[in-house]
Amino acid sequence: GIQAYEIEGKGWKMRFSWTDGEIHFERLKLPLPGRHNVENMTLAIGMALVAGADPEKIPSAVKSFKGIYRRMDRVWENDSLIYIDDYAHHPAEIRAVLGAVKEVFPGREVIVIFQPHLFSRTQDFQQEFGKALSEADKVGVMDIYPAREKTIPGITHETILTKIENAEAIHLERKLLQYTLEDWITEETVLLTLGAGDIDKEVDNIQTWLTNKYGHHNNQ
Repeated sequence: GIQAYEIEGKGWKMRFSWTDGEIHFERLKLPLPGRHNVENMTLAIGMALVAGADPEKIPSAVKSFKGIYRRMDRVWENDSLIYIDDYAHHPAEIRAVLGAVKEVFPGREVIVIFQPHLFSRTQDFQQEFGKALSEADKVGVMDIYPAREKTIPGITHETILTKIENAEAIHLERKLLQYTLEDWITEETVLLTLGAGDIDKEVDNIQTWLTNKYGHHNNQ
């Protein structure tokens, strides 16, 4: 079967070896963090080979893979603060992102701003969302992004908030976002904005606010 082995993280990169029992790749370099990205790439390599890809081109393809828009997108960083934006809108995705962050930045405070997507998903996975978000230190839950849906009576941001344990968790109104960040962000922090709604509209505002407050960042 297809499997990755000798998996190790090195900074913001992963190294791993790959085999399907016949073809082997040793010490592939992936410029993305987290075991979930290795798992995704493991499947992608298998699919590419089945589709007829040239095995000799696989290592360079993996090495040059820059990810997908809003997937572990490092928006802003300096020596102590890192801001990451991600499309994660399902509990398993949130767990994967937080797992990668804790693996790459052990010991740092993790702040999550989460915009739930869909009333139905919030209702169906409320326990799982609460458990996943409990892995953070501080969580701001925004109002549910309805997309195409009508409201479901009794399903609000509180549905998730009440399920979060071991983390400081609040309802975060959009207009108070920067005030909350001002209050919450300390040294050695990883800030995450997560969700599939229109939370991406806040990314530039947060980036601008961070630059105005801290003066510079390392991505420039």
